[in-house]
Amino acid sequence: MTIILDEGSALPPAAAKARMNASAGTKRFRFVSLANPISRTDESCRFSEPVECEENKAKGITGGWDTLDEYAKSWRSAYGLVIHNHAEDSPAIAEPALYPFLANRAFIDNALLRVCGGNSDDPLYWTMVKGLPRPDGGESAVASTSDFARVAMLPDNSFAVLGHVGGFDPSFTSGGDACMFCVLEVGLMNNGSSGAVRLKENRRIPLSSSSGVPMSYQAVNGAVAICAEHNISLCDVAIDDSGTQSVADIWEVETGFAPVRENFGAASRDFVGGTFLNSSGKSVGNLGPDGWRRYGNRVTEMWSDTMRAVRSGRFLRRETGVGGILGFDAEGQFCRRKYVKDSAPLRLETKREYKSRSGGKSPDDADAIALATTCAVQRFGFDVATGGYPSRRGEGFPSELRTKYGSVRDAVPGGSPRDMLFGSPVGATPLSGSPVLSGMQRMKWI
Repeated sequence: MTIILDEGSALPPAAAKARMNASAGTKRFRFVSLANPISRTDESCRFSEPVECEENKAKGITGGWDTLDEYAKSWRSAYGLVIHNHAEDSPAIAEPALYPFLANRAFIDNALLRVCGGNSDDPLYWTMVKGLPRPDGGESAVASTSDFARVAMLPDNSFAVLGHVGGFDPSFTSGGDACMFCVLEVGLMNNGSSGAVRLKENRRIPLSSSSGVPMSYQAVNGAVAICAEHNISLCDVAIDDSGTQSVADIWEVETGFAPVRENFGAASRDFVGGTFLNSSGKSVGNLGPDGWRRYGNRVTEMWSDTMRAVRSGRFLRRETGVGGILGFDAEGQFCRRKYVKDSAPLRLETKREYKSRSGGKSPDDADAIALATTCAVQRFGFDVATGGYPSRRGEGFPSELRTKYGSVRDAVPGGSPRDMLFGSPVGATPLSGSPVLSGMQRMKWI
């Protein structure tokens, strides 16, 4: 049996994984995928990245995209043989009449001059002519693979964990695919000189459509269980409140604790003075009370802030050393999602636009990490550019946060701040009648 799939760079992961089931019971199974790669993180490049092996070494390829010559004819990946066709090597250049269906000199010149403006480093030229993904993933992408590669090469830093925060993206209420919960460690690096964060895990919460429990409640139940597992205070969680059915409301009512509420489509919180110019020199932007908005909406600000933390070295390597800095899925989403061209304030493409280019897959992993990062900023004082000096939660800290961020959602009637303890601490009162916090307790700060 042979399965041939075209447009491999846009295939959803499930289509490629299906080859395992399709091969069952066959005597000679072949899986072939054709692609014009867009990014080093798209599905086709995951399958075709060169590995270190004797066959590749004989061709001067020692593993990884950066060791590959753009005119290489073939190499081995972890999944099999990769055959590469550079348009400059097309036989139609010498004999266009004999190969009318292949790229010829007219095609290449047209692509270079009319489509790419004479720039042979244009992402489209890499994709359509060189047949390789551009190293940085494209000029308008939120991130590049080199951003994460640089962090991976930084020396190890001492890291003292002060606490954990969560980023909860229900997704199913706002056009996403999966219900994700991200756990970040917040602490001090370099023997306490500045703050940093580190990914602990980014977990998908399973939901069942046949369950008698509404999906929103299933999502909250799963998220609270993760909080218990990692000892996360139930008010140290940022929740995407963009959907029509507010999971954040359910969280607050059922647990008694107010999360950090974020609406991806809301206005950004960052203003800059002066005039904001686009690439044509035209003054554009939404005038705010303190100047021009740097970001067109909150989700753009949160994604950009997360990458500022990565680039500033404040997002440390994962403790396990496996799965990249943010996890391979999330890093791929940061590298694939684009900013709207010439938009000022800066604005991300919509989730629908992203999904149309990504085989229908939503950037839920990255959304959850962005939520957790903003939670670290708001609850611990983490600074995405300098690290700041995060504070451990303690007596009076919630009230200081209310003063700083103007939030009253961390207060119980009467103004006493609250936090969460797990287990059965002395003086704790069970939160009775809750389908969410079965077996958990709460108590006031003393």
